Amino acid sequence: MISVTLIGVLIIVTSSYIFSTTFLLLLGSKYSHLGQYVWIAVGVASARLLVDAAYKMCIASGETGRQYLAVAAGIFAQLVVYYFLPRCGNSEISICLYQLRP
Repeated sequence: MISVTLIGVLIIVTSSYIFSTTFLLLLGSKYSHLGQYVWIAVGVASARLLVDAAYKMCIASGETGRQYLAVAAGIFAQLVVYYFLPRCGNSEISICLYQLRP
């Protein structure tokens, strides 16, 4: 089950890297300048999907001793996002995040 999910996730993340403009068509023209960040967002969401699938399989089988791995995977995903974001304060992504606030 997890291997099928992993293959699907790899296909989706790879396609989001190659066809980022197509993915941005779903969001609209307001986000068209964020093409270089699409694969990061999709990758983090996909990693979380894999962790949640593995966690649910462990719970279903009665193996509940390693629940801390879900928290560790969430922290790891946030660190990956932080690593790939630009370092400067006036970066494109930080400006975009402030524009998205209500």
